[in-house]
Amino acid sequence: MDYNKKRYLEGNRNEFSGKVIKTMKDGDHYRDNKYIVIAPYHKIQIPTEIFYEIAVGDSAYKKKGEDTTYYQLKNGKVLIEDRNKYPREAYLKLIKDKSP
Repeated sequence: MDYNKKRYLEGNRNEFSGKVIKTMKDGDHYRDNKYIVIAPYHKIQIPTEIFYEIAVGDSAYKKKGEDTTYYQLKNGKVLIEDRNKYPREAYLKLIKDKSP
């Protein structure tokens, strides 16, 4: 299976839902990877801009078969992330390039 197709389908099949129990990052630099941990224990890499808005007690969920992740903040605000954007674009380009 082509790498781009595999990467897209794996991301599309992924699902999770839960309360944020911890936020963490790889280092102190702005570009370091940022994560949330949702109960019971599922570590999820998130974009920097979402990391600085989300807090313990907020919720995160992504449905299987969808590319979108939703972050429900305690203040009622909902953040939306197109979690599979780049793998999807690479996969669609692959399909387009293979078609006659």
